[in-house]
Amino acid sequence: MKVLVVDDQADNRQLLKFILDDYGFEYYEASNGKEALDVFAQHAGIAIILMDVNMPVMDGLEATRRIKSEAGNRFVPVIFITALDNPDSLRECLNSGGDDFIGKPVDEVVLISRLEVHKRNYESYQTIAKQNQELIYHNEMTNCEHAVVDHVFKNVIYRPGSEVDGVTTYVSPVAMFNGDVCLSKKSVGGGIYSFIGDFTGHGLSAAIGTMPMADIFFAMSSKGAAIEAIVREMNTKLMQILPPNMFCCAIIIHISNDHRRLRVWSGGMHEVYLLNEDSDIIDLVRSQHMPLGLLEDFEFEEDVVEILLPPKTRVLAYTDGLVEAENHGGEQFGTNRLRAAVLSSKGQSLIPHLLNAVTSFKDGADQDDDLSMVEVFCDCERQQQVNLKAEAQRNVRAQKLKTDTHLANVLPWQFKISLNAAELRRDDALLNLVSILQAAGVEYAQSSLSYTIISELFNNALEHGLLQLDSSLKSEAEGFEQYYDTRKQRLHELKEGNIEIDLSIRPPETLTKTEEKYVEEMIMNTKPFLDIIITDSGDGFTLSEDSYEKEESSYGRGLELLKALCHSLEYSLGGRRVHASLLLE
Repeated sequence: MKVLVVDDQADNRQLLKFILDDYGFEYYEASNGKEALDVFAQHAGIAIILMDVNMPVMDGLEATRRIKSEAGNRFVPVIFITALDNPDSLRECLNSGGDDFIGKPVDEVVLISRLEVHKRNYESYQTIAKQNQELIYHNEMTNCEHAVVDHVFKNVIYRPGSEVDGVTTYVSPVAMFNGDVCLSKKSVGGGIYSFIGDFTGHGLSAAIGTMPMADIFFAMSSKGAAIEAIVREMNTKLMQILPPNMFCCAIIIHISNDHRRLRVWSGGMHEVYLLNEDSDIIDLVRSQHMPLGLLEDFEFEEDVVEILLPPKTRVLAYTDGLVEAENHGGEQFGTNRLRAAVLSSKGQSLIPHLLNAVTSFKDGADQDDDLSMVEVFCDCERQQQVNLKAEAQRNVRAQKLKTDTHLANVLPWQFKISLNAAELRRDDALLNLVSILQAAGVEYAQSSLSYTIISELFNNALEHGLLQLDSSLKSEAEGFEQYYDTRKQRLHELKEGNIEIDLSIRPPETLTKTEEKYVEEMIMNTKPFLDIIITDSGDGFTLSEDSYEKEESSYGRGLELLKALCHSLEYSLGGRRVHASLLLE
């Protein structure tokens, strides 16, 4: 260990050199404070300094102050060797940065004992400093890795199209990474998918599972998949990747295109609140299943709850971090306080109101669990939306008439499928149509519009052609539930029958006279048409403007919607076949 001796008396320096040499210390010397600064600067490894107080050029007190300043975070003990013995002088030595003092004449035993003590302190400090540097390095590396993971995580979870009108979410992680996940996606026909999940634990280990969930959710909801298929795929994936002690409590909901029907799958979560526009509770959907990632595929249950929604319904789902939030006394917010807060919202947006309630209850207590909420506002009064959509489409057409020519080169093609009774019972019967249209060169906006038309015509063929349902039931609000109960029962009992869907792209030169007139009016003669022909094997049904207008007033769909979206619409074969044409822009 290197020791610097600073004394203006050569005899004193020589005496200390003999002692230090005997005990294996490496010796350096200086005759005043200024020389001490130079020697200290030249030999970075000096560990202990033996400093005299009164010296010419620069005294020991000033030299100590400067050495301590230059040392920065390094620990370099300074031991004053002085004949001074009054308390004020000794206090001044320590205040200047000294760590210890030894009286003159120097006693060898005392000197070596003090040096050994400070040697241990120095070595301990060096060990701590080294460990601290290692910790700083690992912390920086961890922060870099977290930044990369956070970037990937956000790109997976928060992707284009994940913000949906009518859906409000709140996510508050207890750590940097979140074991809760909230996902939303607008379906191709105008409905809403929403998923909220709570993985075991928090932090990075819990957040890892959210990424494959997001991939599955966005991929399958983009294709219009049934929520039964989505949760089954999620469960299969989690069974493959999660350790046995991890799982995901989850809720996935789907709001139908007309915002009239709610479908819910819930596993291991608290109840879903359904509220009217005055925030009165109209229903609670309780969990019916085990969490995702616990059951093998043959054990997994995918049954969903289906509910008809009155106008302006709010749907609230949340993770247990809300009801299990604790105040300073360890008391939980609980379901009773949640219910009271919900009822007191009085038509306001629920999430800000609930956050105020739980924040007030906690009164500054630390958050100890991830907390997430999702609120979906459902409005089945569709006529105004249809009008706005039709107006927006007209504006888009007007802007694109003179500039958009990319579809003029789309090749003609035809695609035909036939669905039997068993296939018609599947909620995802029309699953891949949007992907097929996009693969054929039809852009997303037009493929989504096409899907809306196809699904509307398909449902008409199924409900009126094969199932022989009476639309007059829907003329009264209370008849909706009876209508859909009957639909579900008859579809379950359907043994025979089929619906054929025929899609084709028709180039402009094949347009009919009526269509040519329409195109001329639109100043566009280079746009192809998409032909949609749907044929069912039922007994047919009689169409009338009056019946559709009656349906339109209560349901928000029907002939007026189809007329607004299509450029031509014709029924034949006694109502068993419908031919719709859509100009692709």
